[in-house]
Amino acid sequence: MSEPTYEEDLERVMALGYGRRVLARMIRDGAVKSPFHPDAANTAYNLGLTQHSRDLDDLLRSINGEYWLIMKREELKMEEDSSLESSG
Repeated sequence: MSEPTYEEDLERVMALGYGRRVLARMIRDGAVKSPFHPDAANTAYNLGLTQHSRDLDDLLRSINGEYWLIMKREELKMEEDSSLESSG
């Protein structure tokens, strides 16, 4: 029996609620809102981090669009719950 591929492993992680939460957090943390910095090296680093985050998001969507959509819905639900707690 052959070893599972990276994509197969990611799909297994996406099948689990906690796996989707971890992946969503990794994507969110990598999406730098303002990548530009007076230091060119920091700008380059931030742009690389943002691109890696986008690449991971694209890869997850291509591996299993259904799990990716569930992950996005769960992420929106958590944001909605969080905003309701702070406004109440």
